[in-house]
Amino acid sequence: MVSVGAVDRTSYKTLASSQAILGRLLGEPRARQLLAHFQEGPQGLTCKYYDQPHLIGPKKYVHAGQRISPILLGSLADLAFYEVEGIPEEYKKEGRRIVMPFLQTYLLIPTRSGKMVMIIDDHTHAAFGWALAREARLTGEKAAIIRLDLHEDCDPLQPPYPRSARLTLEDIADYTWGQLEISNFTSLMVDEFETPAGTVIDYRKIHYVLPHLSGKGVMKPTGYYESDNPQTSQQLDGLRTSLEKVPEVIAGLRQEGKSVICDTDLDFFFGFHRPDYRPAFSREETLQRVIEAAHLSDFVTLATSPNYFLVPDQRTETKFLLTRIVEALDR
Repeated sequence: MVSVGAVDRTSYKTLASSQAILGRLLGEPRARQLLAHFQEGPQGLTCKYYDQPHLIGPKKYVHAGQRISPILLGSLADLAFYEVEGIPEEYKKEGRRIVMPFLQTYLLIPTRSGKMVMIIDDHTHAAFGWALAREARLTGEKAAIIRLDLHEDCDPLQPPYPRSARLTLEDIADYTWGQLEISNFTSLMVDEFETPAGTVIDYRKIHYVLPHLSGKGVMKPTGYYESDNPQTSQQLDGLRTSLEKVPEVIAGLRQEGKSVICDTDLDFFFGFHRPDYRPAFSREETLQRVIEAAHLSDFVTLATSPNYFLVPDQRTETKFLLTRIVEALDR
């Protein structure tokens, strides 16, 4: 474990102070590569391509007043919410309106374990985080994804760029915050999602860890087509995987020389708030297994998904889960 001083928000106000701290955490070259994509501003260090709040236009899964927030290099002390009123997809039939907590800033948090954690609300932005991690060499080429989520998010999508195009981080930011719907963001991986630093992820190595599979010892192939056009569509392969199989899966990926990204949507824990839920593991054991998956990975993304993590006192539960996972990595 890398030993550095306590990670706090004041440490990341300037590029110089951040370079010194991240150099000890990540190594000097990777710290420089990461910080090349950040700039100083009133809030601290924000990503050059996610530097201002942007209101989102009318989309199927977006509410009036919902926005894309800046990515801030910081800590859990920077976690703050704004409220949006709307009707989540789950409540469309009954027309039930609720108030949901979205993030004022997305956070990229360094931890003492040497792992970076990116926290976003809408899961679409995770794909930008993976590309940023590749550009900074926090992950190797063609990283595998361990994806813990209530849903597979695999609706078809035809990407708006040419196949096999090499995308800059600015291109990807425009795509993830400007054009993509939440339900089909995984399709950004078509043609293996190449940036100047190389191929970001291996879409043949996506493990969909679904809560209803917990305790069943499952690792079975799955796939879907990334477009409705049968003449041009490619099948994206993956594996549906039980939570308890994740350490075994990651060990196998390491033997293949793969980097691993742990991508968790907090709606993975949604069932624990339903009276009819009969989980294989307790909430605490499930949380510990998710933390273990994060520990075993190279980069971590956490989506709060206010549209889907529809639990009582959503803000409190969101803060609880984020705090437990990030603090476990920061010891």
